[in-house]
Amino acid sequence: MSYTELIATVFGIAATILSAMRITYTWLVNMVAVVMFAFISYQLKIYSDLILQTYYFSMGILGWLWWNKKANNNFVHVAYWSPGLNVYLLTVAGILVAAAIIGYCTSNFHIWMPQWFPQQASLPYLSSLVLIMSLVGTYLMGRRYIENWWLWAVSNLISAGIYLSQDSLFIFITYLIFWVIGLCGWYNWQKEYDTAKNLNS
Repeated sequence: MSYTELIATVFGIAATILSAMRITYTWLVNMVAVVMFAFISYQLKIYSDLILQTYYFSMGILGWLWWNKKANNNFVHVAYWSPGLNVYLLTVAGILVAAAIIGYCTSNFHIWMPQWFPQQASLPYLSSLVLIMSLVGTYLMGRRYIENWWLWAVSNLISAGIYLSQDSLFIFITYLIFWVIGLCGWYNWQKEYDTAKNLNS
């Protein structure tokens, strides 16, 4: 385990706990973790994850602004996106298609840009699936939609498997912790949603 992995893990877990508790500071804490995970992703040649960390940093700024706009004492209220079954299915299909395209691109980075990516990407298609799911999940979290936890429940398990295959045991355990905290976050957001709904009924 490196100091980079340790810092990324501590701040990543802290940010996930804060998001599960609906506390606005989650975005600022996560931005520190994102920078550390970006270095790790580059070292392990998981280029899709490197792209993802760049997106996380940008969304960290937007998420901070969005949540603070709706916050009450640094807590935010949550809701369901609820677009209907057809839109859910189209979203899943879009995620799979986008993952295939990004996977193809990252699998060729070492050919197209050897000066920046001298080695072939590790698990490009699987890591690209995590990338796209995380893009959508982060956006939904920024908009305070409960469905974001559905995507994290799947993507965190896939990420755990990816890092285990790269012999990064510490990051593997970290993503398992993220998965558990994600389930708690799902429960807490659902509980807050039900409470608010009962008060307004």
